[in-house]
Amino acid sequence: MRKWMGVLIKQERLRQNLSQEGVCRGVCAVSYLSKIDKGRVEPGQDILDGLFQALGLRLEQDEEFLQTAERYLTGYFDRVLREQTPCEADMQALNGWENRLLISRLCLQYRLYQAAVLLHAGQQERSLERLKELSQFQNDMDEETAFLYWILCHKAAQDHNESLAALQMASAHKICGLGDLFLARKLFLHGDYLEALSACAKGYERGAVEGDAYVLEWISYLEGCCYANLQNIPLMCKAFLRAERLTRDEHTRGWIHYNIGASYLQAGDLQEALKHLRLAQASIPEEGRFDLYHKLAWTWCGLGNREEAGACLRQMEASANWMGQTEEPLRRKIIRLTHLRLEASYQDNEEYLALLGELYSTIEEKAHFGFKQFYAPFYIEALAHRRRYKEALMVAGKTGCVFSYMYPFRTDK
Repeated sequence: MRKWMGVLIKQERLRQNLSQEGVCRGVCAVSYLSKIDKGRVEPGQDILDGLFQALGLRLEQDEEFLQTAERYLTGYFDRVLREQTPCEADMQALNGWENRLLISRLCLQYRLYQAAVLLHAGQQERSLERLKELSQFQNDMDEETAFLYWILCHKAAQDHNESLAALQMASAHKICGLGDLFLARKLFLHGDYLEALSACAKGYERGAVEGDAYVLEWISYLEGCCYANLQNIPLMCKAFLRAERLTRDEHTRGWIHYNIGASYLQAGDLQEALKHLRLAQASIPEEGRFDLYHKLAWTWCGLGNREEAGACLRQMEASANWMGQTEEPLRRKIIRLTHLRLEASYQDNEEYLALLGELYSTIEEKAHFGFKQFYAPFYIEALAHRRRYKEALMVAGKTGCVFSYMYPFRTDK
Protein backbone atom coordinates (compact mmCIF):
# COMPACT_ATOMS: atom_id res chain seq x y z
CA MET A 1 0.00 0.00 0.00
CA ARG A 2 1.21 3.46 -0.70
CA LYS A 3 2.14 5.03 2.63
CA TRP A 4 0.02 8.13 2.12
CA MET A 5 -3.17 6.06 2.30
CA GLY A 6 -2.28 5.05 5.85
CA VAL A 7 -1.62 8.71 6.63
CA LEU A 8 -4.96 9.70 5.15
CA ILE A 9 -6.85 7.07 7.14
CA LYS A 10 -5.10 8.09 10.37
CA GLN A 11 -5.58 11.79 9.65
CA GLU A 12 -9.29 11.48 9.00
CA ARG A 13 -9.83 9.13 11.95
CA LEU A 14 -8.21 11.63 14.31
CA ARG A 15 -10.07 14.54 12.74
CA GLN A 16 -13.39 12.78 13.40
CA ASN A 17 -12.19 11.79 16.89
CA LEU A 18 -12.81 8.11 16.18
CA SER A 19 -11.07 5.21 17.90
CA GLN A 20 -9.30 2.50 15.95
CA GLU A 21 -11.90 0.06 17.21
CA GLY A 22 -14.74 2.20 15.88
CA VAL A 23 -13.23 2.47 12.41
CA CYS A 24 -12.10 -1.11 11.87
CA ARG A 25 -15.16 -2.86 13.31
CA GLY A 26 -16.29 -5.47 10.77
CA VAL A 27 -13.36 -4.64 8.48
CA CYS A 28 -10.11 -5.75 10.12
CA ALA A 29 -8.38 -6.23 13.47
CA VAL A 30 -7.26 -3.21 15.53
CA SER A 31 -3.63 -4.36 15.33
CA TYR A 32 -3.92 -4.54 11.54
CA LEU A 33 -5.34 -1.01 11.36
CA SER A 34 -2.43 0.17 13.51
CA LYS A 35 -0.03 -1.23 10.92
CA ILE A 36 -2.03 0.44 8.13
CA ASP A 37 -1.81 3.76 10.00
CA LYS A 38 1.97 3.41 10.03
CA GLY A 39 2.22 2.26 6.41
CA ARG A 40 3.70 -1.11 7.40
CA VAL A 41 1.27 -3.38 5.55
CA GLU A 42 -0.42 -3.36 2.16
CA PRO A 43 -4.09 -4.29 2.66
CA GLY A 44 -6.35 -5.54 -0.07
CA GLN A 45 -8.74 -3.23 -1.89
CA ASP A 46 -11.71 -4.70 0.05
CA ILE A 47 -10.20 -3.61 3.38
CA LEU A 48 -9.35 -0.15 2.03
CA ASP A 49 -12.89 0.25 0.69
CA GLY A 50 -14.29 -0.80 4.07
CA LEU A 51 -12.12 1.67 6.00
CA PHE A 52 -12.86 4.55 3.63
CA GLN A 53 -16.58 3.75 3.86
CA ALA A 54 -16.39 3.73 7.66
CA LEU A 55 -14.76 7.16 7.55
CA GLY A 56 -17.17 8.50 4.93
CA LEU A 57 -14.29 9.20 2.52
CA ARG A 58 -14.23 9.15 -1.23
CA LEU A 59 -10.61 9.14 -2.28
CA GLU A 60 -9.42 11.76 -4.81
CA GLN A 61 -7.53 9.82 -7.49
CA ASP A 62 -7.63 12.09 -10.54
CA GLU A 63 -3.91 11.94 -11.29
CA GLU A 64 -3.93 14.76 -13.86
CA PHE A 65 -5.56 17.06 -11.30
CA LEU A 66 -3.15 15.92 -8.55
CA GLN A 67 -0.10 16.58 -10.72
CA THR A 68 -1.33 20.12 -11.38
CA ALA A 69 -1.96 20.69 -7.66
CA GLU A 70 1.46 19.26 -6.80
CA ARG A 71 3.11 21.66 -9.24
CA TYR A 72 1.28 24.60 -7.64
CA LEU A 73 2.26 23.47 -4.13
CA THR A 74 5.91 23.05 -5.14
CA GLY A 75 5.89 26.49 -6.76
CA TYR A 76 4.33 28.07 -3.67
CA PHE A 77 6.91 26.64 -1.27
CA ASP A 78 9.77 27.40 -3.62
CA ARG A 79 8.81 31.07 -3.77
CA VAL A 80 7.92 31.50 -0.10
CA LEU A 81 11.12 29.84 1.15
CA ARG A 82 13.07 32.20 -1.12
CA GLU A 83 11.14 35.22 0.20
CA GLN A 84 9.39 35.86 -3.10
CA THR A 85 5.72 36.74 -3.55
CA PRO A 86 3.71 33.59 -4.29
CA CYS A 87 1.52 33.38 -7.39
CA GLU A 88 -1.93 34.65 -6.41
CA ALA A 89 -3.73 32.67 -9.14
CA ASP A 90 -2.10 29.42 -7.98
CA MET A 91 -3.08 30.16 -4.38
CA GLN A 92 -6.68 30.84 -5.34
CA ALA A 93 -6.78 27.51 -7.16
CA LEU A 94 -5.22 25.64 -4.22
CA ASN A 95 -7.62 27.25 -1.75
CA GLY A 96 -10.55 26.18 -3.91
CA TRP A 97 -9.29 22.59 -4.05
CA GLU A 98 -9.08 22.13 -0.27
CA ASN A 99 -11.74 19.40 0.05
CA ARG A 100 -10.27 17.38 -2.81
CA LEU A 101 -6.63 17.65 -1.73
CA LEU A 102 -7.28 16.73 1.90
CA ILE A 103 -8.49 13.29 0.73
CA SER A 104 -5.62 12.68 -1.68
CA ARG A 105 -1.99 11.63 -1.68
CA LEU A 106 -1.16 15.33 -1.20
CA CYS A 107 -2.97 15.60 2.14
CA LEU A 108 0.13 16.31 4.27
CA GLN A 109 1.65 18.73 1.77
CA TYR A 110 -1.64 20.62 1.59
CA ARG A 111 -1.88 20.89 5.36
CA LEU A 112 1.66 22.27 5.40
CA TYR A 113 0.59 24.76 2.74
CA GLN A 114 -2.27 25.90 5.01
CA ALA A 115 0.16 26.38 7.92
CA ALA A 116 2.53 28.33 5.65
CA VAL A 117 -0.24 30.62 4.40
CA LEU A 118 -1.20 31.47 7.98
CA LEU A 119 2.43 32.17 8.87
CA HIS A 120 2.92 34.34 5.79
CA ALA A 121 -0.20 36.31 6.79
CA GLY A 122 1.27 37.01 10.24
CA GLN A 123 -1.03 34.58 12.07
CA GLN A 124 1.78 32.89 13.95
CA GLU A 125 -0.32 31.33 16.73
CA ARG A 126 -2.74 29.69 14.31
CA SER A 127 0.15 28.47 12.18
CA LEU A 128 1.78 26.92 15.25
CA GLU A 129 -1.49 25.13 16.06
CA ARG A 130 -1.56 23.62 12.56
CA LEU A 131 2.05 22.53 12.83
CA LYS A 132 1.42 20.98 16.24
CA GLU A 133 -1.42 18.94 14.73
CA LEU A 134 0.94 17.75 12.00
CA SER A 135 3.65 16.70 14.48
CA GLN A 136 1.98 13.30 14.95
CA PHE A 137 2.59 12.56 11.24
CA GLN A 138 6.36 13.24 11.29
CA ASN A 139 7.23 9.59 10.79
CA ASP A 140 4.90 9.44 7.79
CA MET A 141 6.56 12.30 5.91
CA ASP A 142 8.95 11.81 3.03
CA GLU A 143 12.27 13.66 2.96
CA GLU A 144 11.00 16.80 1.19
CA THR A 145 7.81 17.08 3.26
CA ALA A 146 9.73 16.63 6.53
CA PHE A 147 12.21 19.34 5.45
CA LEU A 148 9.36 21.76 4.73
CA TYR A 149 7.69 20.89 8.05
CA TRP A 150 10.80 21.69 10.10
CA ILE A 151 11.59 24.85 8.14
CA LEU A 152 8.06 26.09 8.90
CA CYS A 153 8.55 25.14 12.57
CA HIS A 154 11.73 27.25 12.54
CA LYS A 155 9.93 30.22 11.02
CA ALA A 156 7.02 29.96 13.46
CA ALA A 157 9.17 29.42 16.58
CA GLN A 158 9.19 32.21 19.15
CA ASP A 159 12.30 31.01 20.97
CA HIS A 160 15.84 31.01 19.56
CA ASN A 161 16.69 27.53 20.81
CA GLU A 162 13.44 26.06 19.46
CA SER A 163 14.10 27.69 16.11
CA LEU A 164 17.67 26.38 16.02
CA ALA A 165 16.55 22.85 16.95
CA ALA A 166 13.97 22.92 14.13
CA LEU A 167 16.66 23.90 11.61
CA GLN A 168 18.87 21.07 12.80
CA MET A 169 15.96 18.65 12.32
CA ALA A 170 15.38 20.03 8.81
CA SER A 171 19.02 19.38 7.93
CA ALA A 172 18.77 15.88 9.37
CA HIS A 173 16.03 15.11 6.82
CA LYS A 174 17.53 16.90 3.83
CA ILE A 175 21.05 18.26 3.43
CA CYS A 176 20.96 21.20 1.02
CA GLY A 177 22.26 24.71 0.51
CA LEU A 178 18.91 26.29 1.38
CA GLY A 179 18.90 24.59 4.79
CA ASP A 180 22.44 25.87 5.43
CA LEU A 181 21.32 29.38 4.45
CA PHE A 182 18.47 29.33 6.98
CA LEU A 183 20.84 28.08 9.68
CA ALA A 184 23.50 30.69 8.85
CA ARG A 185 20.92 33.48 8.92
CA LYS A 186 19.61 32.36 12.31
CA LEU A 187 23.11 32.20 13.79
CA PHE A 188 23.95 35.63 12.33
CA LEU A 189 20.88 37.26 13.86
CA HIS A 190 21.87 35.81 17.23
CA GLY A 191 25.39 37.24 16.93
CA ASP A 192 27.10 33.86 16.45
CA TYR A 193 29.15 35.08 13.48
CA LEU A 194 31.86 32.40 13.36
CA GLU A 195 29.28 29.61 13.48
CA ALA A 196 27.26 31.44 10.83
CA LEU A 197 30.34 31.63 8.59
CA SER A 198 30.86 27.88 8.98
CA ALA A 199 27.28 27.27 7.84
CA CYS A 200 27.83 29.74 4.98
CA ALA A 201 30.86 27.81 3.73
CA LYS A 202 28.88 24.55 3.63
CA GLY A 203 25.88 26.25 2.06
CA TYR A 204 27.89 27.93 -0.69
CA GLU A 205 29.54 24.64 -1.64
CA ARG A 206 26.20 22.81 -1.72
CA GLY A 207 24.47 25.66 -3.51
CA ALA A 208 27.14 25.56 -6.22
CA VAL A 209 26.66 21.82 -6.69
CA GLU A 210 22.86 22.26 -6.77
CA GLY A 211 23.05 25.24 -9.14
CA ASP A 212 20.95 27.31 -6.73
CA ALA A 213 21.65 30.95 -7.63
CA TYR A 214 19.46 32.23 -4.77
CA VAL A 215 21.54 30.35 -2.19
CA LEU A 216 24.83 31.54 -3.72
CA GLU A 217 23.69 35.17 -3.70
CA TRP A 218 22.36 35.25 -0.15
CA ILE A 219 25.13 33.14 1.35
CA SER A 220 27.57 35.69 -0.11
CA TYR A 221 25.50 38.57 1.29
CA LEU A 222 25.34 36.93 4.70
CA GLU A 223 29.09 36.30 4.70
CA GLY A 224 29.58 40.00 4.06
CA CYS A 225 27.33 40.86 7.01
CA CYS A 226 29.21 38.43 9.29
CA TYR A 227 32.62 39.82 8.35
CA ALA A 228 31.27 43.35 8.77
CA ASN A 229 30.25 42.62 12.34
CA LEU A 230 33.58 40.89 12.95
CA GLN A 231 35.17 44.14 11.68
CA ASN A 232 37.12 42.32 8.97
CA ILE A 233 36.80 44.93 6.23
CA PRO A 234 38.80 43.14 3.47
CA LEU A 235 36.82 39.88 3.72
CA MET A 236 33.59 41.84 4.07
CA CYS A 237 34.25 43.68 0.82
CA LYS A 238 35.21 40.46 -0.95
CA ALA A 239 31.96 38.72 0.07
CA PHE A 240 29.76 41.73 -0.71
CA LEU A 241 31.41 42.20 -4.11
CA ARG A 242 30.59 38.58 -4.94
CA ALA A 243 26.99 39.10 -3.79
CA GLU A 244 26.72 42.24 -5.94
CA ARG A 245 27.90 40.31 -8.99
CA LEU A 246 25.38 37.55 -8.34
CA THR A 247 22.32 39.68 -7.69
CA ARG A 248 19.98 41.13 -10.28
CA ASP A 249 18.04 43.15 -7.73
CA GLU A 250 18.77 46.87 -7.39
CA HIS A 251 17.44 46.95 -3.82
CA THR A 252 19.92 44.26 -2.83
CA ARG A 253 22.72 46.36 -4.33
CA GLY A 254 21.49 49.23 -2.20
CA TRP A 255 21.63 47.11 0.96
CA ILE A 256 25.13 45.90 0.05
CA HIS A 257 26.48 49.45 -0.18
CA TYR A 258 24.58 50.46 2.94
CA ASN A 259 26.24 47.67 4.94
CA ILE A 260 29.68 48.47 3.55
CA GLY A 261 29.18 52.16 4.35
CA ALA A 262 27.94 51.45 7.89
CA SER A 263 30.98 49.21 8.50
CA TYR A 264 33.40 51.89 7.33
CA LEU A 265 31.61 54.41 9.56
CA GLN A 266 32.00 52.07 12.53
CA ALA A 267 35.69 51.60 11.63
CA GLY A 268 36.22 55.36 11.42
CA ASP A 269 36.96 55.55 7.68
CA LEU A 270 34.46 58.32 7.03
CA GLN A 271 35.32 59.06 3.39
CA GLU A 272 34.80 55.42 2.39
CA ALA A 273 31.63 55.34 4.48
CA LEU A 274 30.29 58.41 2.65
CA LYS A 275 31.12 56.94 -0.77
CA HIS A 276 29.18 53.72 -0.19
CA LEU A 277 26.27 55.31 1.65
CA ARG A 278 25.80 57.69 -1.29
CA LEU A 279 25.81 54.72 -3.66
CA ALA A 280 23.13 53.11 -1.49
CA GLN A 281 20.92 56.20 -1.82
CA ALA A 282 20.22 55.39 -5.45
CA SER A 283 18.69 51.98 -4.89
CA ILE A 284 17.91 51.18 -1.26
CA PRO A 285 14.16 50.56 -0.75
CA GLU A 286 11.99 53.04 1.12
CA GLU A 287 11.85 50.89 4.26
CA GLY A 288 15.64 51.15 4.55
CA ARG A 289 15.93 54.89 4.21
CA PHE A 290 15.60 55.68 7.91
CA ASP A 291 18.68 53.59 8.69
CA LEU A 292 20.51 54.93 5.63
CA TYR A 293 20.00 58.60 6.54
CA HIS A 294 20.84 57.80 10.15
CA LYS A 295 24.26 56.52 9.04
CA LEU A 296 24.72 59.43 6.65
CA ALA A 297 23.91 61.94 9.40
CA TRP A 298 26.51 60.41 11.70
CA THR A 299 29.07 60.29 8.88
CA TRP A 300 28.60 63.97 8.10
CA CYS A 301 28.87 64.73 11.83
CA GLY A 302 32.20 62.91 11.95
CA LEU A 303 33.36 64.93 8.92
CA GLY A 304 32.34 68.16 10.68
CA ASN A 305 29.60 69.09 8.19
CA ARG A 306 26.62 69.75 10.44
CA GLU A 307 24.59 71.31 7.64
CA GLU A 308 24.59 68.06 5.63
CA ALA A 309 24.06 66.09 8.83
CA GLY A 310 21.00 68.21 9.62
CA ALA A 311 19.57 67.59 6.15
CA CYS A 312 19.98 63.84 6.67
CA LEU A 313 18.31 64.12 10.07
CA ARG A 314 15.28 65.73 8.43
CA GLN A 315 15.24 62.86 5.92
CA MET A 316 15.27 60.42 8.87
CA GLU A 317 12.23 62.12 10.35
CA ALA A 318 10.45 62.14 6.98
CA SER A 319 11.16 58.43 6.54
CA ALA A 320 9.86 57.59 10.02
CA ASN A 321 6.73 59.57 9.21
CA TRP A 322 6.30 57.71 5.88
CA MET A 323 6.49 54.38 7.69
CA GLY A 324 4.07 55.56 10.38
CA GLN A 325 6.79 55.09 13.01
CA THR A 326 7.26 58.67 14.19
CA GLU A 327 6.00 57.71 17.66
CA GLU A 328 7.71 54.31 17.78
CA PRO A 329 9.96 54.47 20.91
CA LEU A 330 13.12 53.12 19.29
CA ARG A 331 12.85 55.50 16.31
CA ARG A 332 12.25 58.46 18.64
CA LYS A 333 15.35 57.64 20.65
CA ILE A 334 17.54 57.30 17.55
CA ILE A 335 16.23 60.61 16.17
CA ARG A 336 16.78 62.34 19.52
CA LEU A 337 20.31 60.91 19.80
CA THR A 338 21.13 62.21 16.31
CA HIS A 339 19.82 65.67 17.27
CA LEU A 340 22.20 65.63 20.24
CA ARG A 341 25.08 64.40 18.06
CA LEU A 342 24.72 67.50 15.89
CA GLU A 343 25.49 69.77 18.85
CA ALA A 344 29.06 71.07 19.05
CA SER A 345 29.33 70.08 22.72
CA TYR A 346 27.56 66.71 22.39
CA GLN A 347 30.27 64.90 24.35
CA ASP A 348 29.52 66.96 27.47
CA ASN A 349 25.79 66.32 27.26
CA GLU A 350 24.65 63.76 29.87
CA GLU A 351 21.48 63.01 27.87
CA TYR A 352 23.67 61.96 24.94
CA LEU A 353 25.58 59.49 27.11
CA ALA A 354 22.39 58.16 28.73
CA LEU A 355 20.67 57.62 25.36
CA LEU A 356 23.74 55.92 23.92
CA GLY A 357 23.90 53.61 26.92
CA GLU A 358 20.20 52.83 26.68
CA LEU A 359 20.38 52.03 22.96
CA TYR A 360 23.52 49.95 23.41
CA SER A 361 21.88 47.95 26.22
CA THR A 362 18.41 47.43 24.75
CA ILE A 363 18.52 47.63 20.94
CA GLU A 364 19.32 43.92 20.63
CA GLU A 365 15.76 43.23 21.86
CA LYS A 366 14.37 44.96 18.75
CA ALA A 367 17.09 44.25 16.19
CA HIS A 368 20.06 41.93 15.71
CA PHE A 369 23.40 42.08 17.52
CA GLY A 370 24.99 44.13 14.74
CA PHE A 371 23.01 47.21 15.77
CA LYS A 372 24.46 46.89 19.28
CA GLN A 373 27.92 46.74 17.74
CA PHE A 374 27.23 49.88 15.72
CA TYR A 375 26.59 51.99 18.82
CA ALA A 376 29.44 50.42 20.79
CA PRO A 377 32.31 52.64 19.47
CA PHE A 378 30.33 55.82 20.04
CA TYR A 379 29.41 54.65 23.54
CA ILE A 380 33.08 53.85 24.20
CA GLU A 381 34.03 57.31 22.94
CA ALA A 382 31.54 58.97 25.30
CA LEU A 383 32.67 56.86 28.28
CA ALA A 384 36.35 57.54 27.55
CA HIS A 385 35.59 61.27 27.30
CA ARG A 386 34.49 61.05 30.96
CA ARG A 387 37.55 58.94 31.84
CA ARG A 388 35.34 55.93 32.57
CA TYR A 389 37.93 53.67 30.95
CA LYS A 390 37.03 50.48 32.79
CA GLU A 391 33.45 50.62 31.48
CA ALA A 392 34.72 51.53 28.01
CA LEU A 393 37.01 48.50 27.97
CA MET A 394 34.15 46.25 29.10
CA VAL A 395 32.00 47.43 26.16
CA ALA A 396 34.94 46.91 23.79
CA GLY A 397 35.43 43.39 25.09
CA LYS A 398 31.76 42.44 24.68
CA THR A 399 31.46 43.75 21.13
CA GLY A 400 34.93 43.21 19.69
CA CYS A 401 35.33 46.96 19.16
CA VAL A 402 38.92 48.19 18.97
CA PHE A 403 39.46 50.70 21.80
CA SER A 404 41.47 53.89 21.45
CA TYR A 405 41.35 56.76 23.90
CA MET A 406 41.58 59.18 20.99
CA TYR A 407 39.11 57.72 18.55
CA PRO A 408 37.74 54.32 19.58
CA PHE A 409 36.42 53.29 16.19
CA ARG A 410 39.67 53.81 14.29
CA THR A 411 41.45 50.47 13.92
CA ASP A 412 44.77 52.10 12.98
CA LYS A 413 45.21 53.79 16.38
